[in-house]
Amino acid sequence: MKTKSSKSIKPLTKIMVDVLLDCHEKELMDKDPCDVGTTRSAKGLIERKLLTTKIFVTTSGKEVMSLYLTELGHEYLENMVI
Repeated sequence: MKTKSSKSIKPLTKIMVDVLLDCHEKELMDKDPCDVGTTRSAKGLIERKLLTTKIFVTTSGKEVMSLYLTELGHEYLENMVI
């Protein structure tokens, strides 16, 4: 399977970049991950392989579909800063 480089990804909209940064910030602060139901632009980010979905279990035991940055998502953010 061919792996993508963060430089070969279609350009993101401002909202997509904001979602990536928000999810990354939550990850760094050990907060609950981004919720799929409340996050716009998730479909495009998942298609670009920058985000992935996983089940997250809250402290109250509720299971929620959540968004997590992939390695490619982290690489994209690192290259964006440079």
